[in-house]
Amino acid sequence: LKEMPVNYITDENALCFMWATVPLMDDAFSLMAAWGFNYKTLITWEKTGGLGMGSWVRIQTEHLLIGVKGKVLPFGHQEKNIYKHPLCKHSAKPHFFRELVMKLSSKSLEHCERLEMFARTRDGMFGDYEYEGWDVFGNQVNNSITLP
Repeated sequence: LKEMPVNYITDENALCFMWATVPLMDDAFSLMAAWGFNYKTLITWEKTGGLGMGSWVRIQTEHLLIGVKGKVLPFGHQEKNIYKHPLCKHSAKPHFFRELVMKLSSKSLEHCERLEMFARTRDGMFGDYEYEGWDVFGNQVNNSITLP
């Protein structure tokens, strides 16, 4: 993953929103840095409606890491950094988070092209919602871009 040319296909000023599971947080921070982004903060999804998995403790959260490349203004929103939402299908994320990503990124970047990497469906991993203006890349979806 670290060898993927993310740094070269993104704009000089860009945001990265990266999902990370608790046991792999260290790997996620390392991957974000390898792609040319500096970690800034995170948003936590508290998964309700299930016990969670885990070897050490039952994990009921997943984190959306936020990183920047270049000159990106802070969001300046009054958004929380934790949201409760029921579990979705395996690996699926609540559509709310895509809407939040769109809201936050449009506040910090005047022109914003969006790419969901490792997508499983054309509308992303956010349920049955259609979102315009997103490219997708993944081995389970009809890609709208090709990575070199």
